[in-house]
Amino acid sequence: MGFRKPALYLLLWLALSAAVWAQAQPTDPDGDFVFHYGRVAGAVLEDLLRRGEMLAAVNDLLVDAASGERRLAGYAEFHAVYDVPATTFLAVVLDFGHYADFMPWIAQSRLVNGLDDPYYQTTYYAGINFFGLKLGYGTIGESRLDYLENGSVGLRSRLVESLDNNLYEHYVSWYVEPVLVAGRSMTYVRYFNRPGIRNPGPGMLTLARLFANGNTRGQVDSMAREASRRQRNAAID
Repeated sequence: MGFRKPALYLLLWLALSAAVWAQAQPTDPDGDFVFHYGRVAGAVLEDLLRRGEMLAAVNDLLVDAASGERRLAGYAEFHAVYDVPATTFLAVVLDFGHYADFMPWIAQSRLVNGLDDPYYQTTYYAGINFFGLKLGYGTIGESRLDYLENGSVGLRSRLVESLDNNLYEHYVSWYVEPVLVAGRSMTYVRYFNRPGIRNPGPGMLTLARLFANGNTRGQVDSMAREASRRQRNAAID
């Protein structure tokens, strides 16, 4: 019994760090997004191709001054270079309706509007069954696609509604830049994720700190693997 609750909290955190949303008619187009764009200063592309690098993994407990609510706040950030074209990687990031096919922890993600709009909106469901421990939650999120200089593209996302009221905020951003490494066209990726959880249970802070690095890296790597698979299939066709 002592294992059961911490495990559920861990699953919730892993699912949250997997979340990436799309965009449609925004509820507040002038509202704030929290996002990190641009190549990190001093980044050595050749080194990032071999392993990638965690830039940050911060988690802490706090009490909201206005409501008195206990909260788990934090963020994680990772960057890497992948041997796939930037257009292919971006196509995977924007393939919201198929995230469940290649992204860990995601049960369903549905795009509400079409990709011809600079804003997208999705409904998102995470569902997990881990050694008999089941967890599910739903969110509505919106994102904005930004075309930047040098052929790079950014996608910034934010929480619109937490359907089960477990979250008080959630921000995600992707930055995708075409780069040349060893004479080959590759992709530099920067990923930022900031979920905020209401009323976290005992042990959740410890679990978040233990698993944030591996899970953050895993989300980006899963995108890269899918991009690589699609690139190979395109070459065969």
